[in-house]
Amino acid sequence: MVAQTSAAKVKSAVRGSHPRPIAILVCMLSALAGCKGSGAEESAPAGAHKPWNKAQDYRAHEDPWIERSDTELQKDLQLAKERAKREKKLVLLEFVAGWCPDCREVVRVSGQEPVRSVVANNFVRLYVNVGHFDLHRKLLKRFGVRSIVTLIVLRPDGSEVARTNYEPVSKDEKLTPEELASWYRSVLTKGRRG
Repeated sequence: MVAQTSAAKVKSAVRGSHPRPIAILVCMLSALAGCKGSGAEESAPAGAHKPWNKAQDYRAHEDPWIERSDTELQKDLQLAKERAKREKKLVLLEFVAGWCPDCREVVRVSGQEPVRSVVANNFVRLYVNVGHFDLHRKLLKRFGVRSIVTLIVLRPDGSEVARTNYEPVSKDEKLTPEELASWYRSVLTKGRRG
């Protein structure tokens, strides 16, 4: 009876409405029903984290906005260093936050070629969501991170190779995929020498 009452209310509310509110209502109802219809990327709920299974693909942990506990992040960092050593890659730490427009822009640019390939072929990436600088304070202090986006590249032994900051939105400086890929390539030379 409750479902019939709710359905009747929805029909009554929708009758005579414009198409856009109807589409929004359908999307909301689909979301409540657990449907995936838009094809849009979905993010894990805040605090959700699955331990990294070495046999699984690392892409499951490439959600930049995931919030991990300090213990989970330390474990993921250790596993990233082990994987980097095994695959003869470097570790890329990206300090970001979902509220940060610069972070969203760098993440967007990182998903484009040639950056995507350069990173995939040469780095084990680990995003560090710093929240409002209230998450992972020990790691922030250890690496001296005072602003975001901060990119830090490590060797598998944990020694630092290079770091940089990008603020393409705050400083109104366009960041191109070629520029970011160029920085990563320059780091590769330094990282492999050490």
